[in-house]
Amino acid sequence: MSNEAPFRPGTEPGPLVLFLGVARPGEYETLLEAGWPLGLVRDTDSEFARHAPGGFQVIEEVPFSAGVDAVCRRVAGLARRWRIRAMPVLFEGHVEMGLAVSRRLGLPGPDLADPAAVRDKTVMRRRFADRLGTASTRLYGSLFVTPCHTAAELTTAFHTLSRLVPQHEVATSGEVLLQVEEYLQGTNHSVDVLVRDGRAWPTPVVDVLTGMDLGSPDFQHFARVCPSALPPQAQAEARELAARAVRAVNLDTGVAHVELIYGPTGPRLVELAARPGANRHHLLHLAHGIDLMRGYVDVVSGAEPDLRPTRHMAAAVLTPFPARAGVLRRFVGLDTVRALPTVQRVTPRVEPGGRVGTPRDGNLPPLSIVLHGDEPRLRQDLGLLCRLREDLFEVEPAPREPSVDRDPAALSAREAQ
Repeated sequence: MSNEAPFRPGTEPGPLVLFLGVARPGEYETLLEAGWPLGLVRDTDSEFARHAPGGFQVIEEVPFSAGVDAVCRRVAGLARRWRIRAMPVLFEGHVEMGLAVSRRLGLPGPDLADPAAVRDKTVMRRRFADRLGTASTRLYGSLFVTPCHTAAELTTAFHTLSRLVPQHEVATSGEVLLQVEEYLQGTNHSVDVLVRDGRAWPTPVVDVLTGMDLGSPDFQHFARVCPSALPPQAQAEARELAARAVRAVNLDTGVAHVELIYGPTGPRLVELAARPGANRHHLLHLAHGIDLMRGYVDVVSGAEPDLRPTRHMAAAVLTPFPARAGVLRRFVGLDTVRALPTVQRVTPRVEPGGRVGTPRDGNLPPLSIVLHGDEPRLRQDLGLLCRLREDLFEVEPAPREPSVDRDPAALSAREAQ
């Protein structure tokens, strides 16, 4: 425990919404537009936190690898100057730190009795009803998920993941466990759920197109789309199941991102994370006018969220991957993509000459595309981009470096969506 003296709430104009770890573009702008002072305690270990966001009143930096005491000292220093309205956590790898800091300092943040219930998939699924492919138990974003149709494929996947997963930064925070999961037939969806004192408010369903849906041998989330194409009754069932999942892991206050499969027997749970889904705030705001981040701040500060839709549009976020690993020579056809009627933004994430790869090997997507517009036109553009997705990259084989893939210190840290 820290020996810091207790602090008194600060007196600066505010109150301050203090993001812990990262604040990524697309997730905080509605709060800035509302005139709320924002702050960030930035995790300098995080690849997602390399760039400081604009418009923030205060930004402190600390490597989260320094431990809870070091982070608490930075947060407590800010809390002596500012009254903290809420302390949101947006990234999976910061959930445990956020819970520890808010509890120790008595600041308004998520409230969860057992962090392992949302960070360790083995523990999580014991909380759910018991539900073949392999996956790491502490990763996210469908990294390293490998479908296996035979015992031989399962054995190969196990040995491959046993070698690769420990090299991934987030996997080093505890014992590395691999998990065999049943493959659930159906369509992939997600629901973000706000919760306060055990009462749940599920957001509209977001549809997810995975690599398997498009003929690729992986479960990478290629497209997140709303509004959902599920029938209204199926959407209601999915939202109710998501609310039940939150109760199953005893998340009392905060936000949860719940993934599920809708199959022949109805919705089935896949997993839950105690943070907003990546891109979900942006998607829900573009399509429905729902301010998920405002709702997150509301519930942790003791208010009731307002999730009423204020518009009826369509939106999608796409993250294409190349078909093979190697060195990116160039992007192909991005001017054509930008000219599509509903394409709002195209963002390369890797420079030519950088290494790219597939999600099966734990790589991040080298490109993101945001679509927004009327639903029929958007779905037409989405269909074209599904067909073009692997043709957007010109990749040449990487030079052979035998020592790199076995040396964790030689690998750059990666964080998934």
